[in-house]
Amino acid sequence: MGFNRRFDPGHHSIKKDLDKGKIGRLEKIIITSRDPAPPSKTYLKSSGGIFRDMMIHDFDLCRYYLNKDEISEISSSVSSFENFYKKIKDHELATVTMKSKKGVICVITNSRHCSFGYDQRVELFGKKGMLLSGNQKSAATEIFNSNHSHSQKPLLNFFIERYKEAYNLQLNELISLHKNRIKPRSTFKDGYLALKIANAAYQSLKQKKVVKLK
Repeated sequence: MGFNRRFDPGHHSIKKDLDKGKIGRLEKIIITSRDPAPPSKTYLKSSGGIFRDMMIHDFDLCRYYLNKDEISEISSSVSSFENFYKKIKDHELATVTMKSKKGVICVITNSRHCSFGYDQRVELFGKKGMLLSGNQKSAATEIFNSNHSHSQKPLLNFFIERYKEAYNLQLNELISLHKNRIKPRSTFKDGYLALKIANAAYQSLKQKKVVKLK
């Protein structure tokens, strides 16, 4: 499955720190994903919509951090300021709030445009501190706790620059998978469950209520 966010060094680094217990019990996940500009109108018309096309990567990233703690409910909200999106029944901006079975709150914000570049940030908030993966590459991890805080000036990158290393790592895994039959970082089941969450987001939007996932 082509969920390249899992292979990004910064996003993967905070996953490793989370698993090592550096921030204690995970309590909240906040993901911001904004494209510098929308894709072509032709692509948007057949993309499947912002939840299935764009935010599905963030749904998967949430599950990556949650480990085996699956999403149990979701509420979604959208907005469009350009008439084109309304014509094709898609959305320019979208936000979802989700909760896992163990009570972890997950908030995802997407935008089809961003005036200052390709904006990709992840915050993991826990009992003992916080981990951040920002717009940098391999040095994207930041940590805040009771002993110290460490923050870095963000770099403004375009999509290809931002995830270049992630795509290389993903391709290398595909080769290793073919040669050695290793367990992939992202599986068919991960794709199925991310799509299930995306469909539930549309259901929440249509019904204007919180949707429970089984």
